[in-house]
Amino acid sequence: MTWEAAQHAVHDIGVERRQLFANKYEEAAALAERFSELAPLTPKPRRIWDKEPLKTTYFEAVALALAVIDGPTEV
Repeated sequence: MTWEAAQHAVHDIGVERRQLFANKYEEAAALAERFSELAPLTPKPRRIWDKEPLKTTYFEAVALALAVIDGPTEV
């Protein structure tokens, strides 16, 4: 993917994300605390046989954006 971006003059940022939380649901709760607009979208932890809530992708996107803007150690 990085090679492809370099060949086509696409702005590319590589980000290493550290695991700061025990799971994605704790990370979502922390992000909802920081951004109150996200609070109604905060997914509840799922049971092993349930599908993963699609709302988790919103929080993954916000975490990635923060890793780029703030640096990988802040949430």
